[in-house]
Amino acid sequence: MNILFLMDPLEGIKVEKDTSYAFMREAHKRGHGVYYLPQGNISLSDGQVVVRAQKVLIDKNLDWPIVAGEWQRLRDDEFDAVM
Repeated sequence: MNILFLMDPLEGIKVEKDTSYAFMREAHKRGHGVYYLPQGNISLSDGQVVVRAQKVLIDKNLDWPIVAGEWQRLRDDEFDAVM
């Protein structure tokens, strides 16, 4: 399952108490694809919703546990849930 998280910038997350981070961490732990979508990165192209998002990995062993990948252009049908 791929889950898209529409949220404030990753740099502002407080990992010790942020609910979005907790959901991302659990989804990643359960093997789901986790994607970050900042505000303003949604558009319509030929009648289909597209987003510019980053795949996110969670590694609690790092000083900053959120590792964001390259920006990707993805269609809405590539996600199973949006939070």
